[in-house]
Amino acid sequence: MNWQFFDKYLEENGNFGECISNHKNKILVYKENVEGTNFYIKKYIPYGKRKIRMAFGIYDDRAIHYEKVVKYLEKLDLPYVKLEYKKIKKITFFDRVSIIVTKDCGVTFENFVNDFEKNKELIMTFYDIFIILVKNKIYPIDYNTGGVLIDINGKLRLTDFDDYRIRSFLTNGLKKRLIRNLKRIYLEEKRTEECEEFLKNQIKRIIKELNWKV
Repeated sequence: MNWQFFDKYLEENGNFGECISNHKNKILVYKENVEGTNFYIKKYIPYGKRKIRMAFGIYDDRAIHYEKVVKYLEKLDLPYVKLEYKKIKKITFFDRVSIIVTKDCGVTFENFVNDFEKNKELIMTFYDIFIILVKNKIYPIDYNTGGVLIDINGKLRLTDFDDYRIRSFLTNGLKKRLIRNLKRIYLEEKRTEECEEFLKNQIKRIIKELNWKV
């Protein structure tokens, strides 16, 4: 595979694949089929204070951050979506654009949650992985059912690491934020009462196992 093929996404315009997500023209996700394989290309265009902090090395470029996270996950032997390619293009001292490229690795975990009776083991694994991450000082701020894929073998794979914090200090405020985000899984999606109760009990299990007072 000639990975430089994806360098075209570093440009402002071009013969891009289907744009499946666009957040304020600053974070864009494209899907393109190359030689019979679907690839996802995530494009980052830093702005505001973030781009200034990146220029001075206070923040990592998001492509570098993704690579750092997957290295931590590899050490923990946790399943994740492999980073196939990354590239950073510096335009000026402050301006840059970067991309990460991953292969299509399955369908979103969200598709499995509502049928919780059938997928209880899968859902519990989702929360088990969260516990492992936190115990190893990896804090997934936006841990949700859309940030996990189920591959063809029925295995969970973590993806979407933009809001993973590594080597951060775990404050009470961060604990509350992590739990609050997990609650969004049933607060912001339509669930049956039984499913919602099951998800609530999983969060109680997390709090107990991590010995958090929140």
